[in-house]
Amino acid sequence: MADATHPRTVRGAQASITYDEDALLIKYNDGIEIIEDRCIIATTGRISSRDSRERSILIVKTDETSESGSSLEAIEATGLPPAFEEWHAIDLLPLHLRPTPSEERIDLHVIISTRSGTGLGHAFFQDVVRPCLAAFGLDNAYETHRTTSERTITELAESIFLPRAKSGVRQTIIVLAGDGAVVDLVNVFQSWHLNNEDGASFVKPAIALIPMGTGNALANSAGINSDATHGLRHLLRGSPQEIPTFKAMFSPGSELLVHDARKVELLAKDGESEHGVIYGAVVCSWGLHASLVGDSDTAEYRKHGSDRFSMAAKELLSPSDGSASHAYKGKVTLILDGGNERQGFSDALPGQQHMYILATMVSNLEQNFRISPHTRPLDGQMRLLYFGPLPGERVMNIMGRAFTDGTHIKDEAVTYRPIDGIRIDFDEDEAHWRRVCVDGKIIRVDRDGWVEVSMGEQSLLDLIVVK
Repeated sequence: MADATHPRTVRGAQASITYDEDALLIKYNDGIEIIEDRCIIATTGRISSRDSRERSILIVKTDETSESGSSLEAIEATGLPPAFEEWHAIDLLPLHLRPTPSEERIDLHVIISTRSGTGLGHAFFQDVVRPCLAAFGLDNAYETHRTTSERTITELAESIFLPRAKSGVRQTIIVLAGDGAVVDLVNVFQSWHLNNEDGASFVKPAIALIPMGTGNALANSAGINSDATHGLRHLLRGSPQEIPTFKAMFSPGSELLVHDARKVELLAKDGESEHGVIYGAVVCSWGLHASLVGDSDTAEYRKHGSDRFSMAAKELLSPSDGSASHAYKGKVTLILDGGNERQGFSDALPGQQHMYILATMVSNLEQNFRISPHTRPLDGQMRLLYFGPLPGERVMNIMGRAFTDGTHIKDEAVTYRPIDGIRIDFDEDEAHWRRVCVDGKIIRVDRDGWVEVSMGEQSLLDLIVVK
């Protein structure tokens, strides 16, 4: 506690300081300052100071003069309240940011996606992340990688991250991107695991997600976006938790659409079979959700941020040519009670026409869009959200209620339940309606094809979160 010999100061001026869970209240002789708790990353001892009482309060603040719209501020203070220090103080970096006594180093990487969201990843790194790492003495401790194509993260995982993990090197990967970057990493690691290579020395990398995407479903559902520090509080105060994954297996001939759907790539093969496979950690969908993600994944739509989804949905539900919204045709079968023995495989959803079919591992597809209110962070339970063909106005009403804490699941037209997996057999002539979304990636299934989704094997990646 501060006394007459050691007064409380903020920015060099004497002040009284009080703290509750919402804010730090600072009273100067000539005014009051309030620092919201949700903006505070951490407090740490000032590296350049000889006075052990001096602390730096690191905050992320809105800054219209910066390119990213944010900046990092280090506020110098002494005599901070004990309750505030107990919650925010970091004087020893967490294990995922420092080597143990038996290690020479830990591999620390920063990936900056140049295409995610509205393209502010590089600016946010320069304005906030880089000075934050420097404040903790990490300014020369990491390798920086910038994406130059849709395959950059896959190539980094194949050439650097996976080989080092297999050789027993601990790695922390700070990712300034959206969900797509995580699924790229997941696919490289889970595909290696599928091939049953020896992993005796394998060490799981830890991912620190700085959400820069459009929906940021994984970050919003894991609580990383619950404050205003854009994931930096979780990086510095969290711990690694396993990322649950699922496996989506596709019929032969299925193609991954890339470069705004102007090009296609073949899916990785499922072992020795001809089936394509892709792994995910967020959602697998068909119908309205997959269509609006696919239709809005263009440079022009991405300029609108998360509004692109509602823009695409309106066109799908009320086509500009005056036609009715599409009813998606196929057979949807739920996998229940242990898919390995294919038990419950006869539990098909009624009818051959559908509107919204989504198997989700997360609670929120956007910050306030609570698609699965019963899901808990990283709980590893897949859940189904489904409804059949409905008028466009009714669909918009149901989807709108997802923004009111997930009350859409109470609608009588909605089926919402835990599942172990799902299979879809398509009965669509037009390829446009055979698109499947896996964590934002769009796969086009061949005519009379199918997709089967099941929970994945043990995850080989961790996500750093505050419990």
